[in-house]
Amino acid sequence: MDKEISRREVLIKGGTLAATGALVAAGGIAATGNLINDAEAARAGEKKGYPYPYKNMNPQKCAEIAYNNWYKNFCAYGTASGIIIPQRKLVGAQWNSFPIMSVKFGEGGVEGWGTLCGTLLGAGVAVSLAAGHEGEPIINDLMQWYSETSQPVFKPANPRAQFKSMTTSNSPLCHISVGKWMAAEKKGLGSAERKDRCARLCASVAYQSAVLLNQWADGKYKPSHNVKQSAVGITSQNNCEECHGDKIPDTI
Repeated sequence: MDKEISRREVLIKGGTLAATGALVAAGGIAATGNLINDAEAARAGEKKGYPYPYKNMNPQKCAEIAYNNWYKNFCAYGTASGIIIPQRKLVGAQWNSFPIMSVKFGEGGVEGWGTLCGTLLGAGVAVSLAAGHEGEPIINDLMQWYSETSQPVFKPANPRAQFKSMTTSNSPLCHISVGKWMAAEKKGLGSAERKDRCARLCASVAYQSAVLLNQWADGKYKPSHNVKQSAVGITSQNNCEECHGDKIPDTI
């Protein structure tokens, strides 16, 4: 008897689901929460609402926001906020609803793993929101600029710590960038100087992102670098031995 009831219940429920599916397919009902409809809505939303409207920004103001916000939620958040917060004031619309805290996980090269620098991750998200697929060359140029420029470029009006060293990472990776600077300055990861260095780096990347986005919006942007795989034949860097081997920075 129990088996019959269970089987009957299964058949009834299955028939109900099948009927619902037929109605949805026929357009008879709008099934809110249906996975297929949600996917279609997401695709439609991407076409209509992505990328976001963009207006030119003051790079210096972007840098100052990024610098101060590093001290709130670190590198990825700080850099993204340096672009997103000005756009909230200039444009509003979708920028107001984007949760900047969603990129906080990028701190320390993604939860302290020392991979891609959080400043580049945060900038990449913000540039993508503004320029969509057209922002990909901008992000590529940011990666190259970050890697080959003596950093940090930005100097705050009221720094929270003082230091002398600026270093060239030759890499977009957090652990290389920070490690080289720590070795040059002889300061530990938890030092006030290292923290301020990373806050200034946030500001530097936000500033450069704003410069490139403004050029793009004005129709004046021209990519400066080829994508890495076309240059080295693999989706990687070709200077790994610089740090791996006997040149790994000591733990401080």
